[in-house]
Amino acid sequence: MFNARLQNGLTLQAGTSTGKTTQDNCEIVAKLPEMNLLSANSTTFPATASNVWRPAQFCPEESPFQTQFKGYGVYTIPRVDVQVSGMFRSTPASPVMANFVATNAVLATSSTLGRALSGNVANMTVALLSPEQTLEGYIPRRNELDLRFGKILRVGRTRNVISLDLFNALNSDALISVNQNFATWQRPTEILNARLMKISYSVSF
Repeated sequence: MFNARLQNGLTLQAGTSTGKTTQDNCEIVAKLPEMNLLSANSTTFPATASNVWRPAQFCPEESPFQTQFKGYGVYTIPRVDVQVSGMFRSTPASPVMANFVATNAVLATSSTLGRALSGNVANMTVALLSPEQTLEGYIPRRNELDLRFGKILRVGRTRNVISLDLFNALNSDALISVNQNFATWQRPTEILNARLMKISYSVSF
């Protein structure tokens, strides 16, 4: 974490972190293969994949080092009383998976199970690839820049600020999530909101 307040009125703050995780339950999986579901607490796989059966060769789970960065700066231009500020963040995105929904018909004729699932279960979802086996592995990083410009107006004892905010100033269309199912693999399901402008007015007295 870096924090600086300089004499010319410029304020800067920034921070970064990096890390990786490993989850190894291979000894349990070797004895109880039916327990080999993707972990809801895993950072290698999305939390939404907790009901996806993972082949034993995907054990153990290990993510690469993931780094995120966040920082902002604030500066008031003297004499003209104009505020300029910005915030930038770069965050790692979710891993890419490929899931196949295996119906009872498929399992009975095209799998080593050779029968329908027990308990009247209609189908099961199977992970075809681990993130390390895909070409991309992870959705590209998400970089966002927000800016604010404000004019300070002093009227009597009041301090008024008219501000223009630019969210996603670079108008990035970075992916937030993609479809993980085999039939529509990697079709975008959510992207970063388009550039948004907002005008605001505040009074301090």
